[in-house]
Amino acid sequence: MKYAPEKPRLKELNYLVLARDCVNEGRLNSPDQDNALFYYRKVLAQSPRNQEAIIGVASIDVLIPLYQVRQKGPLSEKISAYRTLFLNLKSAIAEHGENAMADLKREVIDQVRADIADQKSRKRTIPAEFMALVSENFPDEKDMSRTQYDILIARGDESPLLKGKADSYVNALKLNPSASIAQRKIENLVKSLDDAGKPDEARAVLKQAMDIAPDQESFNNMLQDIKRLQDIKVDIAAALSKIKQHQSIIEKMGSYTALFDALNTAAKRYGSKKITDLVREAKAQTAADIQAEKSSGRLIPDEFMALLKNRFPEMHKDAVNAQYDILIGKGDKGSSNQEAADYYLKALNLDKNRGEAKNRIELLVKDMDANGDGAAAAKLLTQATQILPNELIFAELSGKMKSNIEVFATSSGCGKENQITSAPVSAESLTICIHYNNMPPDSVVTIVLHQKGGKAMEAPLILDGRSGSKPVDIMAPIQGFVVGEYTISVRQGGKIISETQIQLTAKRR
Repeated sequence: MKYAPEKPRLKELNYLVLARDCVNEGRLNSPDQDNALFYYRKVLAQSPRNQEAIIGVASIDVLIPLYQVRQKGPLSEKISAYRTLFLNLKSAIAEHGENAMADLKREVIDQVRADIADQKSRKRTIPAEFMALVSENFPDEKDMSRTQYDILIARGDESPLLKGKADSYVNALKLNPSASIAQRKIENLVKSLDDAGKPDEARAVLKQAMDIAPDQESFNNMLQDIKRLQDIKVDIAAALSKIKQHQSIIEKMGSYTALFDALNTAAKRYGSKKITDLVREAKAQTAADIQAEKSSGRLIPDEFMALLKNRFPEMHKDAVNAQYDILIGKGDKGSSNQEAADYYLKALNLDKNRGEAKNRIELLVKDMDANGDGAAAAKLLTQATQILPNELIFAELSGKMKSNIEVFATSSGCGKENQITSAPVSAESLTICIHYNNMPPDSVVTIVLHQKGGKAMEAPLILDGRSGSKPVDIMAPIQGFVVGEYTISVRQGGKIISETQIQLTAKRR
């Protein structure tokens, strides 16, 4: 125990020094007769108006709980001491004034900040009871209240669980409904939940947020968007259900149209990610119907092909491939060359890059030409060339096929059954017909009627297409034909490429 000198003034000063030392060392009211309160009271016993001692005694009531809250431990266990601390500080300020207690108040605030900073560094939320005490006793210290908000935002950002994020952001919004950070975090979280196929959870978070900030327009807009998307999903599910109830694709057309329209509307408004599962289901149903048509050998209706191309292009290529295979299959089973040719040409026109139709057309042309049906072969080759004008297979095949032309006179028309070898000189005109195969398109030839030892009559003619037949009427001269033997020839480039004879006879008396 320390003793003060005998002289009163020296004793007083020494007691003050001893009191300060005790304060610095934390001996506020113990041990007995050697603590700050003991020495301040000694001073007041001698000098009742000594301000340092008066303030010192008043400070002890504040310093005792302040020393308690400075001890290590959870903030939740310090709340009682903090309540006493704030109450005693308030009483001291009321009795002795703000200026007298300014330094002590600063110490208290610094300690509050230290505990708050510790909570923030550990990313632990600050007990609501503590924050309420701080806000009540230090309303001007706004930054201390904002710390809790920052902690909640940070915890939400680092939470691996969407629910953990939601709880933190919503609690932050409660602290400050007008703060934009929590609003933005909630909006992003709701979008993530909705994109992840969890619309119910997204709506639950939005409803919590709207209870806190009912005037926040963005929350309401997001909620309405989610509801509208759910309605569209219901429509899509209903269309899929109706599709499954029918067998024929034609019967399903209306439901497919509704399905594709709903999918496109949803994708444009909300993005394709939000309807991934529904698009996958629509693709599966479309693929199943396409496969059913292919397996049965039925052609896919043109209306359905057009619908896919215009409204669900994701499946159009699959439908084209299936239709192509169906056409090739039908051509292979065709009852005639013409029927087979029609199917192969349709397949070629449907997909000009695949080779099956090209190869089958090549084989069919060769077969028809070899079997004496050159006109049909040439016609098929011409049709194929019109679809693929630069196709090397068809160009080579055209070059290898024999060209031939035949000329004869007929009584009428261009059929061989009407072929004649004689005609009366009184005829007003002579019908001459030519049949041609594998001629260059738009070939120009000259028909010549020449009397043996006499005059010749010529008529130019343009051949339509590669193969075909064409009649030519040669009008008799004013004085009529002359009796005798005539040669009918087809010439091209000065060469005779076909020739026949006809006899013109005298009129019967």
